[in-house]
Amino acid sequence: MQLGGPLPLYYQLTQHVLERIRNAEFPVGSALPTEEQLCAEYGVSRSTVRQAMTELLSRGVIVRRRGLGTYVAESGDLQKVVRLVSSVHEALHYIRGLEYRDSIYREITAPPDIAQWLRIEPGSQIVLQAGVGCIDGQPISNVKFFYPLDIGRKMDSEVLHERALVLTTLEARLGQRVTRAEKLIEADVADPECAAALGIAVARPLLRSTRVFSLADASPVMAVIAHYHPDRYKLHVELIEQSAR
Repeated sequence: MQLGGPLPLYYQLTQHVLERIRNAEFPVGSALPTEEQLCAEYGVSRSTVRQAMTELLSRGVIVRRRGLGTYVAESGDLQKVVRLVSSVHEALHYIRGLEYRDSIYREITAPPDIAQWLRIEPGSQIVLQAGVGCIDGQPISNVKFFYPLDIGRKMDSEVLHERALVLTTLEARLGQRVTRAEKLIEADVADPECAAALGIAVARPLLRSTRVFSLADASPVMAVIAHYHPDRYKLHVELIEQSAR
């Protein structure tokens, strides 16, 4: 099983192992595969495996027994995991009054990171759609949508000016539902293009969000990179405590 996408590999591995524990593939009290076995199974480095195991240890999901290995924690151990609760459509929510300006729609050669997220060959042609999201005339986000070529050609230059979600329009034109989304939020600084779009100074700190949307068969259909104005955007997340199993 190969991991991929914009999320850190150790985080993806942590979630995979958690899911296997919840599904009783690794029952309570059973030994987990060794680091070497996990490296081979997931195609990751030993440092990635160790980061994931450290995360699971900190949550109380697994325990280490000296000289024996790593085991799924007994029911008496700490079993609580903090998880984000959301939906695919909330990941591209519609903000009341949001309008796009300076929109573009064109075919480009996929940058290496975008090619990886869309799982296409480096150097492939893709479709780029972009615009500056504004509320009451003030820029709040600089957003770029990337599509595999055949999918992007089903979109058009007017999509950003419609009153529907880009995701909703994409599903309608594909005739399929998007069932999975991965999201990575990280710190970044404004490059000259982004600074001009948002009306801020070059190199000013801001938030960057990367999202990848996929169909039920796990094939990516859209990657979205958004940079948010540091004074006009806030992220509010609801956290719900759930059992690890």
